[in-house]
Formats: sequence, C-alpha cells, structure tokens
Amino acid sequence: MWDDVAAAAVDPDILSRRVRFVPARRASQPAATSALVRVLNPGVASTGKARSDVRNGDGGALPASQSAPAGPAPLFPPERLLGMLGWSSVRGAGPGLSNLGQTCFMNAALQALAHLPPLAQLCLSRHHSRGCRVLGWCAYCELEALIVELHGSAARSLAPTAMAGKLRLIARHFRPDRPQDAHEFLLGLLSRMRSAAAEGKCGGGGAADGVGGAEPKCCSSEVDQLFG
Repeated sequence: MWDDVAAAAVDPDILSRRVRFVPARRASQPAATSALVRVLNPGVASTGKARSDVRNGDGGALPASQSAPAGPAPLFPPERLLGMLGWSSVRGAGPGLSNLGQTCFMNAALQALAHLPPLAQLCLSRHHSRGCRVLGWCAYCELEALIVELHGSAARSLAPTAMAGKLRLIARHFRPDRPQDAHEFLLGLLSRMRSAAAEGKCGGGGAADGVGGAEPKCCSSEVDQLFG
C-alpha cells in the first residue's frame, strides 16, 4: 500500500529526466583534519598517468605538473600488484584449519587471507620474510609461513597453533578460549602486517613486541594497496 502511495506522489517528469554529470571545477581533496584518509597517489589516475584534466577555479585546465605534487616512490610497485590479481596457476582446495578452542573467528579470517590471490602469491614467494626487519615476533612472517603451509600441504587440516598463541599481540584484549569477532581480528592482524611491511623503510613501523609501535610515515606497501 505504501509503495502505491509513494508512486502516486512522485512527479512523473522526475522519473523521465536524464541525469547530467558535470566535471568538477577543482580537484577533490580530503579534509586536512582527517586522520583516516590517506591519499596514496595524489593527482594520479587509475591508469598510473598524471592527471591533466584538473581544472582551476576559473574552469581552465591546470598543467599536469601543477595539478599535484609528486609523491615518494611506493614501497611496492603498484603495476606488479595488478599483475597478481589472478592466480598464476590453478590450485585445488587446501586443508582446513582446526578449531583450537573458540578459534573459529581466527580461522575464518586466516582462510580468507590465504586465498586472496595477490597476498597468497606474495607469501608463497616469501616476499616479506626475505627482507623482514621486525625485531621479535612478526605477524606478517607468521601469516606467510601459514599460507606457505596451507598451499603446500596434503593434510586434511592444519592447526594454526603459532598464530593462536600470539592473539594478545594482535589485540591486547583477546583472551585464549574465548570467542572473539573475526572482523576485529582481521583489522588487528592487518595493522600489524602494515607496520611490519613499513618497518625500517619509511621512518615508522611496529614495536619489537609486535604491539603498537610508531605509525608508519608512508602508506604505499603491498598491505596498504591491497586493504587500504
């Protein structure tokens, strides 16, 4: 009934009008006070070329050299990551992960990461561990070792005991044998991986114990580019 009333109240001319999109007069920039928005490639389109269609306040086009300042080189080449969006070879289903006592939330997140083509292929090539600079336990190295084992094992299931034993390094309030939120675990793990990927490379990274640490001054590692 309410749908009929709403339909009768809508002006028929509105439904038949075409929506016209007008180019913006100036480039959109995030608020300077926002700590959650980071522009990885200002002034660069998705094709990797500098934008030349940015317009000034009078509607005239700005030269590409003036549209945005050139940023530092990314820690990981974006074009290489684009080439990893698909599997390089066909792979069968790997083993499952054993429940070690209320660890279903962790297993779900780990399986999702292990079957993400770009991340899985980077881990299978041991991209991070070959140059890891983290002192102490490294979440990225731990995940890499697990993904290598998952993709190379013929067993029906594996027990991710090493990762389960470090839950409190991923999130301080996590406790063994207690159900937790899979999304919260994923965010915590990605945060540790992001710090590990930037450690010693751009003036920031994680602390030696894997918890907290200085916020990386750059955000162009493979982890940032994959997960934002």
